[in-house]
Amino acid sequence: MKGLTVFLLAVPHRAFDPITVENEVEGRFKHIPIPTWEMADLEKIPQLGFPALNVICDESTIAEMGAQASRNPLLMQEICAELCLENKISGTCQAPTKIDGSVLGAAYKEIAESKGFPKFERLRKGPQARKLRESRLLVDGTEEDIYSLIMMALSQTGPKSKTTYDELRSAMRSIIHADGKMPQKNEITSALSHMTSIAKKDIKGEPALEWVKDGNEVIITDPFLIFYMKHADLSNDLDSALVM
Repeated sequence: MKGLTVFLLAVPHRAFDPITVENEVEGRFKHIPIPTWEMADLEKIPQLGFPALNVICDESTIAEMGAQASRNPLLMQEICAELCLENKISGTCQAPTKIDGSVLGAAYKEIAESKGFPKFERLRKGPQARKLRESRLLVDGTEEDIYSLIMMALSQTGPKSKTTYDELRSAMRSIIHADGKMPQKNEITSALSHMTSIAKKDIKGEPALEWVKDGNEVIITDPFLIFYMKHADLSNDLDSALVM
């Protein structure tokens, strides 16, 4: 009433929470979405950065990196930096140096393991169990509990930043063996609620994963977690985690 202007910053799926929790805000609220980076803008990072290091990178390699960066500039910078390290480039080159784009796969794996795996593993473990969890038989012959199953199913969907419950359940059904037991809806949503709590309390920063009950969807806000789930060999990583 005295002319005070307040800016509230929120992740997209929480943009209208102020109206939900405080009706007085509704008539004084304007949503201003911040768009994701356009591909042309994202590609400016390597187009300007590599020449500054006296490094030559072809446009096809730049386009490939852009396609994997999920419209996120921080992830694009990480890919560029890791590609340089894979090419033994740690600073400005004395002479023009052509970068080898064929090692992008190794760069992707390094980023996935170092940036995304810790969050993935914490979510996959779920909360401390009071009793032995039920395992489900998968089509590949392995057995996993519901938390591992959810993470694998989310990976099957893309992974995407937003996955509906129906999409998640369909992905689950595709990886569970015909003789395996499909979890009930209350089991899935309960596990997702526990994972949301873990993401909020046990993982630093903005929650990497959130189950939005009202929207019946799973939101993944962390681009590095999405990147990991896309590029890592989850079956091998799950086996390694069990051995450890």
